Amino acid sequence: MFFMEHYGYDVVSTGVEFIGNRSGGYGSLERPLLEDLLKANYVPTCALFKRELWERAGGFRDSDLSTGHVHEDWLFWVRLGALGARFWNIVGERLFKYRVHGVSLSSGQDVLPIEHQRSAVRELNADVLQPDSLKHSRELAAQDRRHPEPLRNLNRFGRDIADAQPTVMLALPFLIIGGAERLLSSIVAHLNAVGWRVIIITTVQAGSEHGDTTEWFQSATNQIYHLPRFLKKDRWNDFIDYLIRSKRVDLLWIVGSAAFYERLPWLKALHPNLKVIDLLFNTVGHTSNNRRYSDCIDFNLVENQEVRSWLFEQGRH
Repeated sequence: MFFMEHYGYDVVSTGVEFIGNRSGGYGSLERPLLEDLLKANYVPTCALFKRELWERAGGFRDSDLSTGHVHEDWLFWVRLGALGARFWNIVGERLFKYRVHGVSLSSGQDVLPIEHQRSAVRELNADVLQPDSLKHSRELAAQDRRHPEPLRNLNRFGRDIADAQPTVMLALPFLIIGGAERLLSSIVAHLNAVGWRVIIITTVQAGSEHGDTTEWFQSATNQIYHLPRFLKKDRWNDFIDYLIRSKRVDLLWIVGSAAFYERLPWLKALHPNLKVIDLLFNTVGHTSNNRRYSDCIDFNLVENQEVRSWLFEQGRH
């Protein structure tokens, strides 16, 4: 919804992760064009698209099994592309969990070979594929769109007035093994237990060799966003603002995220009622950012007496 509301994409999908009788998965092209879709199906079946496009396309059409099964989703995406749809795939994360039980229709003997699939997809969409369709698709994909009121629907419902549940956004560089994640996951679980809604954002892409502790937090919150995995940096501000507005965030809790330190003046100007807490573990590292942006920080948390004394020596607490 964020991609559609902010940037005018018509179809948004994601990577696929197999579960069940098959492991692995696959990503896709981040921004498939019509010419790509005529070669292969680059849009997984788990996708969000606009109703008006569904109606213009004439709905979802089954193929005639007597002539061989044609992948209906592929057929549908090509049709939308020919009608002017702009596509976006979240390729950094496999958010579509595809359960494999055994032999399925799409892997059976009645499925047409890939070259025949391509021919059938093109033939069945001949009524909308025009001579300039490919050029038009490239031009649309290259457009840098932004809606003047991007939150008009995303923020339409918001938090119910009767919902007094406070919300905290926890900003970290990453969720790895060997940092403060064990402590923080326990605190997040406690906050959730006493009535807080918790949103977690990470801002640094850590290598797989460092491990991933995301699951430690998932019992307390399903709102965990690893920004580098699905969003370009020039769109981070839009997404952070969207979360603060639509989730009605009361408190920003920074735990070492340089990206959030740098955004504090902007955030405070945009959301003057947003309270900011910073957590410091020692007197080096992030203390320079803490002092640089101290006017934007409402409260400091420290792990030990040494850091507490150091802060008092700086003349601020």
